[in-house]
Amino acid sequence: MTIAVVANAAASGQADQGAHADAPAARVGDVPIAVADVDRHCGDKCARLAAAIVEERRRALDLLVEEALLASLPQPTPAAKPVSDADVERYRAAHASELTGDEARDRAAVRFLLEREQREARDRLLIAEARRHTPVRVDATITDAVSAGNGGPRVVATVGRERITARDVEQRAALALYRLRGELARERLRQLAPLLDEQLWTIAAGASGTTAERLRAEAAARAPAVTEADVQRYLSAEGKPRDPDASPNPDRARPYLEFLARRAAEEAALADLRRATPIEVLLAEPAPPRFALAGLAGAISGDPGASVRLVYLTSFRGAASRLLWETLRSYAASGDAGVSLAVRPLLPQWDPDAAAVATAVACAAEQGRWWPVLDTLSRADPLPDARAIFKVARAAGLDEQRFARCVSEPETPTAIARQSNDVERLGLVDPPIVLVNGLALGAPSPERLAAAVAAARAAAHDAPAPRISAPSSPASASP
Repeated sequence: MTIAVVANAAASGQADQGAHADAPAARVGDVPIAVADVDRHCGDKCARLAAAIVEERRRALDLLVEEALLASLPQPTPAAKPVSDADVERYRAAHASELTGDEARDRAAVRFLLEREQREARDRLLIAEARRHTPVRVDATITDAVSAGNGGPRVVATVGRERITARDVEQRAALALYRLRGELARERLRQLAPLLDEQLWTIAAGASGTTAERLRAEAAARAPAVTEADVQRYLSAEGKPRDPDASPNPDRARPYLEFLARRAAEEAALADLRRATPIEVLLAEPAPPRFALAGLAGAISGDPGASVRLVYLTSFRGAASRLLWETLRSYAASGDAGVSLAVRPLLPQWDPDAAAVATAVACAAEQGRWWPVLDTLSRADPLPDARAIFKVARAAGLDEQRFARCVSEPETPTAIARQSNDVERLGLVDPPIVLVNGLALGAPSPERLAAAVAAARAAAHDAPAPRISAPSSPASASP
């Protein structure tokens, strides 16, 4: 079962290491601090994040099993129950307060919603039927395998003859797992800091034949005495500016300054211990996943084998999409042989105007004239209607009859929806997004995109880029 994610093996190893409770989070000298120690210090927050990672992997496994069950059924699968005009009107009547726009557009939106619900209901029935005829086996130790973050080839479930590996599970939920693991890693690193300090005091105390508490007390005792001048300076600098009418209170200021002095003395001693003792922090934030997604067939500018491959995931709508397109088109216009640009629709919401634009770009690509159509439509505000789209196609020199047949064939919007669905399955649901050699950047500024392109170019110079392929695992039985 192939999922369109390129794993970073080195970073994955770091993340997986932190997932094991008995793995070392850090070493202070020769003394390890286990991840379990960090998690005990962290308490409920780390426990909740770790549980959320396990649950996300279970959810991904359930989805993979359901996809495999649907794929195991004889094709074509039965069509979903059709949505009638009466169904649409009943829904409109029940939600009249919410549907206050253009009636024709509201009816189309309701029909889209109800048809999607019917497809989901059909798929649930088909999955239940497939379970009766197709053996599903899940590894009894799936909780251990999943929680360990093992992205290897171990088979964790079988659906008939289809095998689902731990790597499949890992990659199916790559973006959600990256976010959760990143949050967990940052919290663990925050909790690790005081544990490192405690271990430094313990090691130093053992070498001196005393206790950590006594050693800290001795360090604090070396703090310089707080003088009357110190108190007056503090009251002058801190007290009056905050409240000019307040009466100075040296009796409250002195204990506070003494506390700060003791703490500074402890920090100075601790800084000496840090310089004298090797500290190795093994916890690390995970590297972001890389998504192996191709663009529309035939819609690529530049060499497909370029060292830097940009894939523009767009809904064609909104100022963010138009601004990002202006930046992206400059790369294609520059003639840089090291950069290629492809486009792929990402339409997570009902948007017939954007779907029509995506269909037009796909049909233009079929005739090898996608660039002028894409360029014009990506700049349009608002998105054009069908008549305006045909004017753009005519200006681009397309065969109008062939173009008209292409946009009217039901297979074309179906393919567009499937391309978008494959992206959405991976958690990418907020267009516009640009992939830089698979690394997802959400509506980056020109400067951030330029930095990502430069980094990708440098990385490609040092090592071959990961091979990129299109997703092949179906998201549903049929559109």
